[in-house]
Amino acid sequence: MGSSRARRYLLRFALAAAALLVALVAAELCYRALFAADNGPTTNPQYVDHDDLRGWRYRPNVVTRHRTDEFDVAIRIDAGGWRTGRAAPPRTGPRVVCLGDSFTFGWGVEEERSFPALLRELLAADVANLGVSGYGPGQQLITLRQAGLEPPPALAIVTYCGNDLFEVLHDRAHGKTKPRFVLDGDALRLTNVPVPWGPLERHSQLWRAARKVLAGAAGPLDAADADAARRLTRRIHAEMADALRVVGGRLLVVAVGEPWLAPDAPNASYLDVAPALETARSGGPVTFAKDGHWYDCFHCAFAEAIAGQVDFARLLR
Repeated sequence: MGSSRARRYLLRFALAAAALLVALVAAELCYRALFAADNGPTTNPQYVDHDDLRGWRYRPNVVTRHRTDEFDVAIRIDAGGWRTGRAAPPRTGPRVVCLGDSFTFGWGVEEERSFPALLRELLAADVANLGVSGYGPGQQLITLRQAGLEPPPALAIVTYCGNDLFEVLHDRAHGKTKPRFVLDGDALRLTNVPVPWGPLERHSQLWRAARKVLAGAAGPLDAADADAARRLTRRIHAEMADALRVVGGRLLVVAVGEPWLAPDAPNASYLDVAPALETARSGGPVTFAKDGHWYDCFHCAFAEAIAGQVDFARLLR
């Protein structure tokens, strides 16, 4: 009798497990059918690959589109895994590399209207857009080391965004696992590498979306964590400045407000683009209403503000 009861319990457990598995597969398929098209340049499986060091990267030589109900723009990724335009820009003038997240990448605008592309004309420089959607300061430092120093740049421009404080403290962002720098005394130590890539993150878009929603619901950092994040961000920027100094380059940190970002290194500068933002706002909205990313009008104002600072400081001379 005991064995019969055990078989019944085992059968019920197996049926429940099978039902749960079917429900999860159905949920995954429904999500992909209904929402996968909305995946942008952070998680879109068409052109985002796992990377053991940076967490994720763009798949080389991809041409596709990023569509939402607010915009429909072309996405072209070059052989190195970076966003590019219809034709490779001519490599003339001093080299400038732009580091950042989706704003640097040009989320929601055509490549030629992104501020790195506009800087090519304004600075008469060879400007490389090394922005990757979702990248925080730590991933930007790794990008500079991997792709930004050869050939040596005259200038690296790093764009700070408010979510950088959260991202610099955590080993997950936008539903994906990522590397993280920690302070060991005054030295930076890279952790969480090789970046784990478990089966759920590897195969389930629904899992990544759920983790992204949960991370967004975590709320703002408390005062102690925010102070720690600022210290770590400044140390990462100092590491960027040191790497650039070795090759004869300079660092320009750009943000809206945030005067604490002003670097101490002699080969580094800070630019507050809040005045440019206010000027752009005088002509109407500067961000997509739902999405929050910049319209091309602010990319233009942003590029002009940077070009004015670079010309004034003679950073490229």
